[in-house]
Amino acid sequence: AYFDSLVEREQLSSTDLDNIAVPHGNPDFVQRTQLLILRLKTPVHWRLSDVQTVFVFAVSRADFQKRFRLISSFYKRLSHPDVREGLRKNSGLDEKEFRLAFLHMVGA
Repeated sequence: AYFDSLVEREQLSSTDLDNIAVPHGNPDFVQRTQLLILRLKTPVHWRLSDVQTVFVFAVSRADFQKRFRLISSFYKRLSHPDVREGLRKNSGLDEKEFRLAFLHMVGA
C-alpha cells in the first residue's frame, strides 16, 4: 500500500531535483518511520533529471505531526546545492564513509 501511494504521489508531482529524488507516500501506510537511501551506480532518468541518489523517507502519521519541522528541515537541506554537489562528489565512497560524509553535509 505504501509503495503504491509513493508511485501515485510521484505521478502527481515529481520529487527529483538535479541528481537526487525524495519520493514519499501516504503516512497513513507507515507504521514505523524509516529512511532508505539508494545510491545508484548508474544514474536513472527520473521525470526531470538524472538521479543517482534516492531518499525514500517513510514517515508515520504520528511522527509527521510531531516532527514536522525536523522533517521539513531535512528536505530543505537536501535541496541545498552544496549538499547535492557533495552527494555527487561522494557517490563512490563505501557505505561507512558515505554515511559520515552525508551526516556532515546535512549538519547532523
